[in-house]
Amino acid sequence: MLNELADAIEDEFDVERINKRSVRAVTANAEMDAVPVIKQWDGSYLIPDRDTGGWLSTNPPKHNEWSSKRNTEFGGRFKPLVKMLKWWRRQNPTGKRPKGFVLEVLAAHHAPKTETHYGEAFARMLENIHSAYKVGASLGIKPSIADPAIPGNDILAKVTIAQWQAFIEKVRVHASYARRAQDEDDMEEATRLWRKVFGDRFKATANVAKATNASAFATAPAASGYQFPNTPAAPNKPRGFA
Repeated sequence: MLNELADAIEDEFDVERINKRSVRAVTANAEMDAVPVIKQWDGSYLIPDRDTGGWLSTNPPKHNEWSSKRNTEFGGRFKPLVKMLKWWRRQNPTGKRPKGFVLEVLAAHHAPKTETHYGEAFARMLENIHSAYKVGASLGIKPSIADPAIPGNDILAKVTIAQWQAFIEKVRVHASYARRAQDEDDMEEATRLWRKVFGDRFKATANVAKATNASAFATAPAASGYQFPNTPAAPNKPRGFA
């Protein structure tokens, strides 16, 4: 099935590779993973898996519904926080996994729902993730995290102990950077710390990194504290910015 899909896609796009469950197609502006599916009677889907030679259950519509509900609970801030976490992960990799939906579920479990400043919310999210899993990681224990759309499915099943430990250690280090940035009174130093967290696409000017009040991305006088940039980043590369 995956080979046939790759053959079909090659008529219009460059096929980079065939993955375990998808075909990677590349254009000048994007990288896409195309996944063949079989729709089930209950609205769920089956996707192919090269490792098992069979088909696995998945339910993207349920995932989308779950994500939309979380975004409502967070006052519209859940999806931006997930994008921030994924971008942080991309800038500070520790291996192939965890990624994608695992990061989204971790944000849902550990990001503060009522914090309206993204810098503070991000710092607390990393602190909460580390606090929740540091003891287990130090003992070589990987938790089981339930898939919100597929009962009985553990979304960490493919994450190895070593990958999980490396991820939690990276969370620890960068939670410290984020907290220092939030607590820092010197604007230049706080900006430097945020750039360690998010990379050099974080705006390298003063007055952009920290805030003591609610509206992240809003313009405020310098006296009110640091702010995140008041315009969204729109990088042309690397591809796949989310």
